[in-house]
Amino acid sequence: MHGLNYRMNEFTAALGILGTERMDEIVAWKNRIARNELDPKYRARVELPEGMVSGLYKYIVFQPLERSTGKVYDEPCHRVMGHTVVLPNTDWIAENHWCAPLYYRPAAMPALQAVTA
Repeated sequence: MHGLNYRMNEFTAALGILGTERMDEIVAWKNRIARNELDPKYRARVELPEGMVSGLYKYIVFQPLERSTGKVYDEPCHRVMGHTVVLPNTDWIAENHWCAPLYYRPAAMPALQAVTA
């Protein structure tokens, strides 16, 4: 898209390399916390098909959250790209979803519970 800067500096690239080396550990930890701590708390949430594993970049729920980490998209992609197509379900999702905090920090389990409470 015209005007976006997708270049990455060396520090960000180094963090990315370290993150990919630990990806299996991070994904397993986030999924365990999501299933055990967050799923029981948020009934109206994105549910993945059986057997599908997510890296849980965002834990998406369909209820307002006081301590949200924001939204995946504040504005739907088709609008950002300037399309005039009518997509009411997409518009509803963009307006009515929030993301619950889910940060990887295995040594801080009590802190996680305080943040998600």
